[in-house]
Amino acid sequence: VHAVEEDVPGNGQNDDKEEKIEEKEEKLEEKKEEEIAEKKEERIEEVKEKKPYVVQDINLLVGMPIGFSLYDEFFNSLSNVIIMDWYVTAKIQWLFVDINNIQIGPELSFASLPFMYDNDSLSILTNTYLYQLNAVVKINLTDKIGINAKAGAGVSTISVYSRKLSDPNPPEPAKWFGYICAQCGVSFVWIPAKHFIVETGVDFTHIFMPDVQAGIFEPYLTVGVRF
Repeated sequence: VHAVEEDVPGNGQNDDKEEKIEEKEEKLEEKKEEEIAEKKEERIEEVKEKKPYVVQDINLLVGMPIGFSLYDEFFNSLSNVIIMDWYVTAKIQWLFVDINNIQIGPELSFASLPFMYDNDSLSILTNTYLYQLNAVVKINLTDKIGINAKAGAGVSTISVYSRKLSDPNPPEPAKWFGYICAQCGVSFVWIPAKHFIVETGVDFTHIFMPDVQAGIFEPYLTVGVRF
């Protein structure tokens, strides 16, 4: 007995219907995904409008210090008059820890301080360069006013140019020296605008020299931007 397979009327039509249904379902899923993506973008835009850019307290500051030699035994013994001069300082701060009204973070700073020492027979010019890494604690008294306390360590490089007034020969080239130094300081911070900052304060730096003790008292005024 041989079974005879016969085409059942309507089978091809059912297959077409299933394919069409599957296509419709795929299109609906794609449409839903597009709608979800659009809603996400709309929410992101709404959040941006409601919450504009928040300052991360990354401060870039440039200003002018003036240095006073406090207890430099060698140079103070040479000099009857010590002449100071204004120069430059720069600071980068990132106060990323925020606990209530206290912020904490690192500070990289640079200061260049010239000193000239003169007596009746000898003239000495020293350029002192301070490279510091400090830890900063900022106490926010208000949204615009704060007080910084800082301490840290770094490196000091000193160029020394000396000339004997009675020597007619050309002076010798400057000599360079490098030392470890430690620093501490306090400052007053004012934020007059969202991305503008003013800081004024005093730093004390001790330079660890093998034969002498050197200390520098450094008042400064800096202005800068916040990000």
